[in-house]
Amino acid sequence: MRRAIVPAAKAGVPAGILFAAHALFGNGHLWPMIWPLLGGVAAVLIAPASSRYRDAGARAKLGATAGGFAGVIFLVLTLIGLFAFERAALESGGKLLGADDPMLATVSIVLAIGIAALLGVALAALGGALAGRLRRHPPADTHAH
Repeated sequence: MRRAIVPAAKAGVPAGILFAAHALFGNGHLWPMIWPLLGGVAAVLIAPASSRYRDAGARAKLGATAGGFAGVIFLVLTLIGLFAFERAALESGGKLLGADDPMLATVSIVLAIGIAALLGVALAALGGALAGRLRRHPPADTHAH
């Protein structure tokens, strides 16, 4: 278990920071969900090569663990950012979600961010499962002998 936590944390923490930064400060036309997906891929690629990660289920589990790190960091940083710097965005976002009451708007925003974090975990698991294709096919040797 500990062996899986290290690569998951090494990949999930930066993915969560980038996920939150992209969601808070990024261009609305870009897709911040790419960061958890790439975090799942990175967790598998930096994990020690062993038989543990040869099947897609084990890779998906490792990717989901990285996604858990990314999702928690995303949730915390995004909520801190919204509550500290974007109070007006909370009210307008709540109204966009159909909540006119400020308390209901806050709950709606927290719920929406929580759902985004869970989607990030699912995407990281998908990235981990798909990363096996990259691991099985290393780049060809480009040196001429």
